[in-house]
Amino acid sequence: MTLHLVSFQIPYPADYGGVIEVFYKLKALKQAGVKVILHCFQYKDRKPSPILEQYASKVYYYPRTTGLKSQFSFLPYIVASRKSDTLIQNLLLDDYPIVLEGLHTCYLLRNPLFANRKIFVRTHNIEHRYYMKLALASGNIIKKAYYFIEAIKLKFFETNLSKSDKIFAISQTDTTYFKKKFPTKDVRFLPCFFDNTHTDIDAANLKTTFLASDYILFNADLSVESNVKVALFIINKVMPRVNKDIRLIVAGRNPMKKLLRAVKNKPNIKLLSNVEQNKMNALVANARINLLLSFDGAGVKLKLLNTLLHSQGHCLANDIMLQGTNLINVCSVANSPEEIAKKINEMYDVVPLKTDIRLRFEKICLAGYTNNVLTIIKSL
Repeated sequence: MTLHLVSFQIPYPADYGGVIEVFYKLKALKQAGVKVILHCFQYKDRKPSPILEQYASKVYYYPRTTGLKSQFSFLPYIVASRKSDTLIQNLLLDDYPIVLEGLHTCYLLRNPLFANRKIFVRTHNIEHRYYMKLALASGNIIKKAYYFIEAIKLKFFETNLSKSDKIFAISQTDTTYFKKKFPTKDVRFLPCFFDNTHTDIDAANLKTTFLASDYILFNADLSVESNVKVALFIINKVMPRVNKDIRLIVAGRNPMKKLLRAVKNKPNIKLLSNVEQNKMNALVANARINLLLSFDGAGVKLKLLNTLLHSQGHCLANDIMLQGTNLINVCSVANSPEEIAKKINEMYDVVPLKTDIRLRFEKICLAGYTNNVLTIIKSL
């Protein structure tokens, strides 16, 4: 059994939401005996990775056409910049089914050469809603205009999903949306893929690690406006209400300047930029409390699942972060600054039980987050 998988980015290292989903899906397909021919768009500082050849029978790389040429197009920029004649030629070498990762890679749905080909789309988001939220959140007029125009283009382009054979939606909220938008289309909820390995922790070691880690953590891509908005909310609204001896670490990629200014002269808040993956994993695992807060309910937060599974401390989320999941009873929940600060003060010195950590893992599995590829295989 063989399929083509077209990824919007090189999925290794698996160090942020979308590529985590692609990489661990690739691993799961390999473990299930499916041969995958992987196609990746390459851009920014990501380079071809030999690791991918362990899980794919063949790997192709294509340059992403960034810049003005892709900007000035009737197509959304995330789609126009991933048009590739070479990709189309490679996909036409056989008639294996194709899985397209995200709306980003769906340009070929418009191509009549694929009219009779089995094509499945794995949606990662309701993209036009996501970009509209970015437009509303941005304080930069140029970025705001770009996000707004992209949102309009994405809404029109989304109609091309009707040409796919099946849509695999990443959250229950997205599944409901696509079923309503495409009532004649087969739309399935396929829980996201992530690093679902779990190791039982010795109770004594858990206690020692917890008490030695004197910090709470918020981590995110800090170049994204919506994430910065959450970080500033924690810094300016929550931290003034917590006990003075509690230390906050904010960690993530390429923090915006306004975040750098916000932490200045705050001795109990530390900002860590561009932390390498192993160190970030350790920060997440050892934090007394991981703050899983979001003001954007789009998609499923891979960070949420990763943290719930690998944290040795407490996890505190808000309702928006849990939206579209079955995870409402897996961790503590608070929403207002007062509620969040109160929970932090209550949990900070309370060592979690080993049984609580284990139960969190079991609840994640019961909610369907098991990296099961059966839904894909049955469709082939």
